[in-house]
Amino acid sequence: MSQEFVEKRDNLLREVQAGEDACLLKEHAHQLQNLLNHIAPELAPYDLQRYSKDTNEILKLLDVKAPTAVKSFQFKKKPKFKRKEEATVTATGNDYKLPTKDQVIYLQERSAVYENLQGCVLENDHSIALTGSLTLKKLVSCTINLREIPFDEGSIMMVDCNACSIFLNAGRNTQIRLHNLQNCKLLIRPVKGFRQIVVMENCHNTILHESCRSSITVQEFDNLALTKEDATKNYQFQAFDWPWQEDSLLHS
Repeated sequence: MSQEFVEKRDNLLREVQAGEDACLLKEHAHQLQNLLNHIAPELAPYDLQRYSKDTNEILKLLDVKAPTAVKSFQFKKKPKFKRKEEATVTATGNDYKLPTKDQVIYLQERSAVYENLQGCVLENDHSIALTGSLTLKKLVSCTINLREIPFDEGSIMMVDCNACSIFLNAGRNTQIRLHNLQNCKLLIRPVKGFRQIVVMENCHNTILHESCRSSITVQEFDNLALTKEDATKNYQFQAFDWPWQEDSLLHS
């Protein structure tokens, strides 16, 4: 199985160097990640780390080749968080790059980047597509409430986020990558019967809800914990209250 991965990885690298369609290459990269997830239990820790880094670097390269447009917003009014069903307003694009503060935003597009959010809520109430990608950058004190699986196959990436509460329902073939997270709390729910791999790099004081322990595998690329069981990890499993307890997210 590892030989199959190496062959597919090398073929994908050749396609990247040949300059083939970036969107198609991303699809091939997701398929490569899915294969790695499938064979992960059979791999030695060193091989798993090496192959995961290879896949991660390819995805980063493709993000540069085919970046998703950053969403900017113009809101008509500031919502009140006490009744979020009335607080959400429709966002329309504008030419400003200023931080967006204290707003509720519905996830509506299959591929999107949300950046520079402060004290905001990003949520969804239905699945969007079979494939997609979601990138969250520079979020401070935000709540991510993806109560529905946004897409069955794709990637969710969070970068440079601080003091955020994050609830994710992951699809069958969803990559979750966390980079430079500080003081964040996460509750991740894979599809029943599937184990979700979560890639972490340079994250500190990260708390994963205790209910995730049996259903996710964390890979820390910058930590010896990946290969040494007694090494200090930059995350811990711990029970915590979700910001909106009326959603009963922790008990359903």
